[in-house]
Amino acid sequence: ITSNQTCASLQVGEGASGILEYHNGSGVTLTVNGNISVSSGAVFRAHSAPTANRTHSLSVSGSIINNGTLTFYYLSGSYTSVVNTTLAGSTAASYSGSGSTLLNNLVQANSGGFSLGANLALKGNFTDRFGNYDYNSIMHYGGYDFSNNNQPTLTRKDKAELISNHTLSH
Repeated sequence: ITSNQTCASLQVGEGASGILEYHNGSGVTLTVNGNISVSSGAVFRAHSAPTANRTHSLSVSGSIINNGTLTFYYLSGSYTSVVNTTLAGSTAASYSGSGSTLLNNLVQANSGGFSLGANLALKGNFTDRFGNYDYNSIMHYGGYDFSNNNQPTLTRKDKAELISNHTLSH
């Protein structure tokens, strides 16, 4: 991706491969007005060998289905290449799939809501444009819920333990 682009939806990979990569130049924005799907064996990533610090943007108004590799943070020597992701739109959307995901900063700005149906790793910050994140919500799972390797599926930046809550927080 070498310049600002907008598309209705995005399919990365055809068959068992394919790579979509942000370039190593100045920051660009990709706006996807629908769903993103990354096929098994496919890769969607920030530039994997930055020669200077690079910050790109992705705005998605639909769901993200990742069955491949989605990597939006690379460190090469003292340089980083990152993609900051904004979940936009007004229709309920979700993240799902069996692929590997590493995001940088993530902003939840979808007024219809955005649900996580699969694990993802977050290198940077999570921002909820609709209020503070409620760690004590009865709807919140514990930090190790759904783990299949005894590693946390969700961790707080302040390292405090996440526990499942069985009472209302508000």
